[in-house]
Amino acid sequence: MLFQRFVCSGNAFASTYLKRMKSSITSQYLELKSGRRIFVDYIAGVGDRTNPCVVYVPGFLSHRLSEKGQRLLDYCSKAGHEFVRYDPEGFGKSEFSSPEKWKNIEFRHWFEDCEAAMGMSPNKKFILVGSSMGGWISLLIQQKYAERIAGMVLIAPAQNFISRMVAEGNTMIRDPLITQFVDIQSFAEKSKELSVSLQPDSNEINIPVRIVHGMKDDVIPSGSSLELIRSIRGDDIELTLIKTGDHQLHHWMSMITGHIEALIKRK
Repeated sequence: MLFQRFVCSGNAFASTYLKRMKSSITSQYLELKSGRRIFVDYIAGVGDRTNPCVVYVPGFLSHRLSEKGQRLLDYCSKAGHEFVRYDPEGFGKSEFSSPEKWKNIEFRHWFEDCEAAMGMSPNKKFILVGSSMGGWISLLIQQKYAERIAGMVLIAPAQNFISRMVAEGNTMIRDPLITQFVDIQSFAEKSKELSVSLQPDSNEINIPVRIVHGMKDDVIPSGSSLELIRSIRGDDIELTLIKTGDHQLHHWMSMITGHIEALIKRK
């Protein structure tokens, strides 16, 4: 192949060409069958084409340009990994044309948004990197597409959190952006349709799962990740508890990308 000859030559042109390839981003809107649309960034990646594609699944009220989304883009771009990140419905470039459209939003839409983003790499396996609510969505995606998921890195996963927070009167779930237009009780009740079972050994997951959770997380208690791993029936499940870690875990991104790199090498 011509590209291989450039790389093997070791000259300045090959180096510049490879760098350009690694940093090339395709950004576009994806039209969903439901009439909705989301905005996606995609890096094709270079190198071993059998490597899985990394998908960033953002958390509640978050989007592709969050600090995690940016750090993961930088990491995958420099490493030459295939990568997808997206704005869920209602956020970033997937925001509504009018605030009133919030009244139609459901949790399942954010699950469907992840499904659509994965369509950017239709023939590959995936490593899901789910942050907070994105961890919940990642678990649901793995249940539906088990044969396509090579591994998961879950950052303070927030499975089933919506109905719990509503019941507790948590202010996070009652953000004015949502409550001004959404019947939050109905929103929470519908989210239960996509609950993850937390009964011991109720979830068979035969891929590597790496969970990272801060013990000073004041949004999703770290104990919820202990409950989660007890619910998983699998041989390669690891939980790292960070004593000084908060919910965001921005200071531990090198650990998170280290987990991703190790999973990619395992395929």
